[in-house]
Amino acid sequence: MSELFIIIILGVVQGLTEFLPISSSGHLFLLENIFGISGSDQLFLTVILHFGTLVAVIKMPSLQLFCCLVVFA
Repeated sequence: MSELFIIIILGVVQGLTEFLPISSSGHLFLLENIFGISGSDQLFLTVILHFGTLVAVIKMPSLQLFCCLVVFA
């Protein structure tokens, strides 16, 4: 299976499970083991996926605030 396809699958799983009351890290760990990702690659991929979530969490409220300011200005 293509590495890009695996990364996309992991990103989708991270995005879908991050805001649910279940462990997104646990799902990533299981899928990384199923796909045979281990060692420093596993750590790097996990950090990058969590960083993407952090950016989305920070950016989304600021984008919503900007839209509100534009609408009510």
